[in-house]
This record gives sequence, structure tokens and C-alpha cells, in this order.
Amino acid sequence: MKNSFLNKTICLVFALLPILISCKNKPTGTPPEGYRLQDTCYICPGTFAKAYHAYNDCAALRQCTKGIETTTIEDAIADGRRPCHKCY
Repeated sequence: MKNSFLNKTICLVFALLPILISCKNKPTGTPPEGYRLQDTCYICPGTFAKAYHAYNDCAALRQCTKGIETTTIEDAIADGRRPCHKCY
């Protein structure tokens, strides 16, 4: 009985895993209100950095050890980034 339940649970987890992964950090595809896709934004090129910023002195960018890069909102969204919750 326990073995059957465990097998069903494992199957369910593996069935839902692709859905859960695809929902994580999904970009909206549109810039925040009042901004255009062509507007400049700032990013940290680090592996775990997932946001784009309106200001190069944003508090969230202070943790960046790879240097701050300039790009467009359009390119940042295409790279899977989301707007910074502090800037926008």
C-alpha cells in the first residue's frame, strides 16, 4: 500500500516538474508602464541575476560582482529578465 502511494507521488512530481520549471521567472514580454522597449536599462551579467534595472545605482545592483552592463529593456526581456521590484 505504501509503495503504491509512493510510486504515484513520484510519478505526479515528475509529471508536474516541467510545468513548474516553465513558470519560474517567466518574463512578461512588455516593459513596465511608462517605459518603452527601446529604453536603456542596466543588468548584472552574473549567473543568478534575473532582473533589469532603471538606475545604475539601484540597491539591488550593489551585490553585482561582475560589473554593470547597459542594454535595452527589449534585450533584457529577450534574455529572460524581469523588471527590478525596487526600480519599477
